[in-house]
Amino acid sequence: MPLDRTDPEGAIAAAAKRCSNWGRWGAGDVLGTLNFLDEAKRREDAALVRRGATFSLTQRPARPRPRQRTRGTARSDLELKESAR
Repeated sequence: MPLDRTDPEGAIAAAAKRCSNWGRWGAGDVLGTLNFLDEAKRREDAALVRRGATFSLTQRPARPRPRQRTRGTARSDLELKESAR
């Protein structure tokens, strides 16, 4: 379904409601779509394993973020400049 360009927020909200699984397995469910991963599916997936290697899914940032100067630091620098006069 194409995005309604006259009301993009409404179109996104409607799509979210239409595609939501909230309440699909009952009010007390805490697993959500993990309900699809039953014993048969786990066995099927385990059969695909060829090696026992593990790896991290953590992603490192491409470059470190620059330090942000705070107002307190800027004020201190200004006071130092004034006191040096």
